[in-house]
Amino acid sequence: MFADDIVLWISDSEFTSSKHIDYLVLKSRKRLNILKYIASKNWGVDVATLRLTYLTLIRPILEYGSPIYCWASNSVLKKLELVQLSAARIITDLEHSCPSNIVLFEADEQPLLFRRQTGLVKYLTNFLASAHKTKRQST
Repeated sequence: MFADDIVLWISDSEFTSSKHIDYLVLKSRKRLNILKYIASKNWGVDVATLRLTYLTLIRPILEYGSPIYCWASNSVLKKLELVQLSAARIITDLEHSCPSNIVLFEADEQPLLFRRQTGLVKYLTNFLASAHKTKRQST
């Protein structure tokens, strides 16, 4: 376990989620260093192990609270996308000149934007279904 595993919701008075997203980026960049370290060693680590490490250590941080900050500005959300792209470049060992959509495809990752949208739809569907059940039970 890491000392900073407790994720706190950092709110700002303008409800832009920028402070919270900055915190998530900082925390995920620290863990990105672990991925870099594993990838740089001559341990025979394959792409599948690097991807699993990313999925376990970094992606949950990037997606934490996504239904709330789904409406943050594109410039703020871009910070999260850049962390994901950095991880995908480490996993695939592709150069920076390679387009980001190809890097994500090779890493077998969807852009965070698509994952946020899908997660929001699932969240709202579950919320509305539970509200409908509660309404039916009370009548």
